[in-house]
Amino acid sequence: MRIPRVSRGVGAGDLFNDGNVDIVVEDLAGEPMILKNNGIAGRHWVSFELQGTKSNRLAIGARLKIVAGGMTQSEEIHSWGSYLSQNDQCTSL
Repeated sequence: MRIPRVSRGVGAGDLFNDGNVDIVVEDLAGEPMILKNNGIAGRHWVSFELQGTKSNRLAIGARLKIVAGGMTQSEEIHSWGSYLSQNDQCTSL
């Protein structure tokens, strides 16, 4: 990260299916830079890939709510990203 780079886009997602959101930075020239999130070992997580049935195949706008152990977590499926980029649409809670 100390070398100057010209970047145009960034995307976020769980690239390694470990429950940690990683970052990919797209450079104007050269290979993309992957920033791996090592997170904290021993944490629990679950991942969902939602799918619509008719016109909304990617389930954009769907809301997911999980209640476990007295804790509630919720997430909404979005379709957004950065310039020339797209974030992962799978949801990890």
